[in-house]
Order: sequence, then structure tokens, then C-alpha cells
Amino acid sequence: MVCSILFKGLIMAQMKILVFDWGDTLMTTYPESIGPMAFWPEVAEVEGAGEALRRLSEDYTIILATNARESSAKQVQMALRRVGLDPFIQKIFTYHELGFWKPERGFYRKIEKMMGTEPEDMVMVGDNFESDALGGHLAGWHTIWFNPLFNYAPGLGAIQNMEIYRMEELAGAIKYLELPGWETCQKWYMEVSRSIRLWLHVQMVASTAYVLALWIRRNGKQINPLLAQRGGLLHDICKLKKDEGEGGDHRDHGVVGGEWLAERGQPELANIARRHILDGITDETRRPQTLEEKVVYFADKLCEDASLVDIDTRLSALKRRYPDYASRMTASEPALKELQKELALAAGVDEAEMLGKIRQVIGKTS
Repeated sequence: MVCSILFKGLIMAQMKILVFDWGDTLMTTYPESIGPMAFWPEVAEVEGAGEALRRLSEDYTIILATNARESSAKQVQMALRRVGLDPFIQKIFTYHELGFWKPERGFYRKIEKMMGTEPEDMVMVGDNFESDALGGHLAGWHTIWFNPLFNYAPGLGAIQNMEIYRMEELAGAIKYLELPGWETCQKWYMEVSRSIRLWLHVQMVASTAYVLALWIRRNGKQINPLLAQRGGLLHDICKLKKDEGEGGDHRDHGVVGGEWLAERGQPELANIARRHILDGITDETRRPQTLEEKVVYFADKLCEDASLVDIDTRLSALKRRYPDYASRMTASEPALKELQKELALAAGVDEAEMLGKIRQVIGKTS
């Protein structure tokens, strides 16, 4: 059964078409150079692009679609040939072929028509959030944001399916295309709880987790900020399910949420849900283990409803809300404070300044 599921997943992945942006995604642009890139005195691939294309071309159809204004498809191919990338690109689309620019909807629809595919078969890969990540997303495509400068998604609305920081990461990132999108996460909450208070809380947890995870990734540690962000959105998916009266599930909502997410094919998100419960940090079998799990656990302990607060304020509020568990919360405080130190070190920020810096980012991007 497992082999069957894996094989089906592989076939689905092989059906997808990867659509790459050109400038600063596959080839470096030089602002001082003018005219078609094919005739520039110097051209260079974006570091890691050749290896990424080589690996991906074994399983995917790869095409290029660009907003470049001065180059025709033939000239784009000439530039690609100068750095050895042209053998991996099966089709090239520019304004001359499409008659539309990104992020105009017609850009994406025309490519689908010319390739004979549906939106769900398309994956847009590019460095420009507005035209590549957001534009592709609104067209119904999967999107991968190439973010080598570790920028924050505008408004911290990380709607892209995946985010990479070096081109050589792309082949390994493809599996995360199956992470639920923002709209799916919201739909799931509507199915389970329909609480605006809870939805606002998890959005703040998700934003906090995304910012902190991006800092950690920028500091050289292996963490997936999009997995942390989606984990923040879904960690409380069954928070209210246990309160549905006589027929409700009265187990730990992290356990219930973990089962719910696992049933939907999301094992990593399931573990994040299972391991975010406050007193679980003192239990070897329930404490967060991966960096994504730790980041979501910690972000949840900074968010009182939709407000960012310090740990002491959050714990005080929880103890008032759940007095029967106050002693267990108190016993968890030392481990929680140690986790705060660990994550500040991983992120390369001063522990005393971490909360203020997160607030600053969220304030600027909101």
C-alpha cells in the first residue's frame, strides 16, 4: 500500500511542468549592461542553476517564461547557450510569443494553452514575489519563490508553496509542493472550528514562526520556514474539537490534531501539532524535536490570542484560563526558557532583543 502511494506521488510529480523565470533566477542580470543579454560582454548563470536543471530535467518538463523586454526567445536561447543551460530548456516564452506580461492572468493562461496543460500541472519558479510567487499563485499554479536575500514575504503572507534560498536546494524542495496552501489551511479551520479568535491566533503564531525560522535559515541552520509557517497555521487545528459536547474528542488537542493532519497526508505538520502542547516540553516523548517543531512551539508561547507578548505574560494568561493545569505550566517554565536561549542562538539574535525584533518585523510588514 505504501509503495503504491509513493509510486502515485512520483507519477504526479513527473507530470508537472517547471516554469522558470530568467533574469536573476537562472542567469545573473547586470544593471549596467544594455540590450539583449545574448550580446552582453559577460554572462553568468545563477550559482547552482545548472546543477538544479540537470537533476530536474530527468523527471520534469522544463520551460522558461520571462518578462524580458529586449530579448526574443531566440536571443534568450543564445544567452542560455553561452552558460550551458540551453539543453535543459524545452520551450522559451517571452512577450513576443505570449502577448502578456507577468503577473497578468493571460500570461499564465497562454502558457497552459500552448503546453496543453491545466493550472495544477504548472510550477512557477522565480525570484520576484509579485510576478512569480503571487502571480503564479493567483493563476492556480504551484509556486516556488527563489529568495536568496532572505526577504520576508510581503505582509508575511507566505502564500507560495515553497521557498528556496539557493538554486541547488530546488530538487530537494519539490516534495514540499504538497504542503497545504494558505487557503486550504483556512478552509480546514472552517471545517473544524469556525472560531475567528482561534484563526487570528494561529495567523500570529504562523507569522512569528516564519520570521524566526527565516532568521535561523539565514544564520546557516537547516530549517524550512514554509513548513514552520504552515505548522503555525495548523498547530491548533483541533483546539476546539474536544469541546463539541458529549460526542467530542476529549483527548489532548495536539494528539487529535496530529491524527487529523496525518490522515490528510501531512506527517511533518502532524508532529508539529502533537508537540506544541506547553507541558509536553518536559516529556521526552512529547517535546518538540526538529527545529520547525521547536519554532512553532515557541511562537505559540509568545502569542496571547493575536498579540505578541513575553513568555511570562503568556504563561500568566494561560494559568488564569486553565487553573487546573497551572502547576504543570510552572514546571515547564525552565525548559521553555532554555528553548528561548537555544532559538535565539540559532537565529543569531540577542535573547533579550528577540521579541522586540520580531515585533518590529511584524509591524513593518503588516
